Amino acid sequence: MSEGTPATGCLLFVCAATRAQVPQQQFCGKAACQRERRRRWQQRKRQSDEDYRANQAQAQRSWAGGHRDYWRDWRAAHPDYTERNRQEQRRRDRRRHASRLGSEGPAT
Repeated sequence: MSEGTPATGCLLFVCAATRAQVPQQQFCGKAACQRERRRRWQQRKRQSDEDYRANQAQAQRSWAGGHRDYWRDWRAAHPDYTERNRQEQRRRDRRRHASRLGSEGPAT
């Protein structure tokens, strides 16, 4: 997606394809623009509505309960990503451990 600076048009700056008949329109009808519109709406809704946030969390727990092997299967299907993630986590753990040792001073 390329960025542009339309004077009037889609807020995603991918296109200036909003309709002149709807001056308050902020996003065009392209799939990517609608996805971004929906993503922004959901983000604002989660931040401002406790009930919505709780319902989304419950829905995620429910889905995860019905798909218990999802992450195991995903990791098995993406071994390169999984190994890189393990290496990065070890690096973060070492850095965290080293900073704790440094702040506590030398052991006697």
